[in-house]
Amino acid sequence: MKSVLTVLILLGGALTSGYGAPINETKSKLELWAETRQILSKEKNDWVVEKVYLAQSITLLKGEIEKLESTIEDLEQTNTVADEERFDLLQQRGRYQDSNAVSATHIAQLETATLALAKKFPHVLLNKLERLIVRIPENPDDSKLSLGQRLQSVVGILSQAEKFNKSATFTGETRELGNGVKVQVRTLYWGLSLAFYIDMSGEKAGIGVPSDAGWVWTERNDLADDVKKLIDIYEGKTDAIDFVSLPFVIK
Repeated sequence: MKSVLTVLILLGGALTSGYGAPINETKSKLELWAETRQILSKEKNDWVVEKVYLAQSITLLKGEIEKLESTIEDLEQTNTVADEERFDLLQQRGRYQDSNAVSATHIAQLETATLALAKKFPHVLLNKLERLIVRIPENPDDSKLSLGQRLQSVVGILSQAEKFNKSATFTGETRELGNGVKVQVRTLYWGLSLAFYIDMSGEKAGIGVPSDAGWVWTERNDLADDVKKLIDIYEGKTDAIDFVSLPFVIK
């Protein structure tokens, strides 16, 4: 800043000495240079907001940003050098824009894959992730959210899904049986791969597995005793800890 002020003072002295035309030309070029710095600064600020969520892009661009800042600080050059620097800065801005476009494409692909995966989530997990799922647009071009916000939604969904998949989850649900009657059941999800349920009477039992159209439930009343024993052990309703043999469906 001090160097720029010194240049402006020298320009003022030259104007009073009859060198108006060359000085005006120099001043014009410096103004272009300053304008370029402002444009670049705005682009960098926009990118900083996104870089929290775009870790891979940060690794690639950090070195270039540091070199660019150093170059800007050293811009105390002649008219020719100022023109060259302006051209370089414009090229840098183009590279930032290209990187942003590449990131947008990758995030759109992640969003599509995440929505397809969410169709296989059980209702107990979907209810928990509803706030994040509704933020993912069916058409990425229609989204008004920033790239960082969109990536945050994807990461949040996948993180919760991974946590759910690594644990057993017990919940109370309403299940419609084959005869159309709805009953209250206790359900134990074994990650995202399998679930067992038993009704309150201990007579109606079944197995659930994920599919592309949601979870598919099959009544297996023949497993009622074993399913009840498993869920009672999980809930701590019995002092007896025993092995329970149940079918496991692998897809």
